[in-house]
Amino acid sequence: MESIRLELTIEELAKIKIALIERISRTGNEIETYEKFYRKHSEDKKTLGRILNMLKTQKTEDEAVIKKLDEAILNVK
Repeated sequence: MESIRLELTIEELAKIKIALIERISRTGNEIETYEKFYRKHSEDKKTLGRILNMLKTQKTEDEAVIKKLDEAILNVK
């Protein structure tokens, strides 16, 4: 994988972090909705399970990006 170097201000990093936090919140709400639906509708658990796994993966990846952003913000000189 090729790496690139970006120069962002603390304000830009903060905006990215806020957007990710908002997306994590929406993803969390979607996960709750799908989990409730999953329990009630046993006929399509395979598809619902895939959707849940995808959403949980997205949330985990977003949380990892936020952690990296926090590190970047702390390391700004």
